Amino acid sequence: MKERDLALLEAYKGIKPRSHLMTIEAFFKAFSDWEVIPVTIRKRIVGAILVKNEEIHVSVNQESRGLWIRKSSFNILKRILKEYGTIKTKALKSCEPCHYFIERLGFKQTFEDNQFFYYEKTEVLNVK
Repeated sequence: MKERDLALLEAYKGIKPRSHLMTIEAFFKAFSDWEVIPVTIRKRIVGAILVKNEEIHVSVNQESRGLWIRKSSFNILKRILKEYGTIKTKALKSCEPCHYFIERLGFKQTFEDNQFFYYEKTEVLNVK
C-alpha cells in the first residue's frame, strides 16, 4: 500500500466512529486532490494532515490521539499562513474533542451550520 493511501486509511479510522455517513471509498474520493501528509509515531503511520489551499484537517487513529503532535506540525501551519494569510478548518458539531483540539491550537470559531462549526486562524503559535 502506498504511503499516501496508508495515511488516508489511518485518518479514516480516526473519523469513522463519528462519521457513519461516509464510506472509506467516499473518504478517499473526497481527499483525492488534497495534500496528504502522513502522521507518524515511532516510524509507524497513524493518520494524516490533510491540506488543500488554506483548509486543513487532521485525523489520527483512535490509539494515537494526543500522542502525535510535534513542532513539525506547526511548520505546516506556518507554511499555509505564509501562503494564504489564513488557515481554515471545520468539525462536526458533535465532536467535542475536535473542538477542544482546534481551539487549543488558537483557531477561532467563525460560523456554524446545521452540521459543522467552522474555524479560522490568522496567527501561528510560537513553538520552541
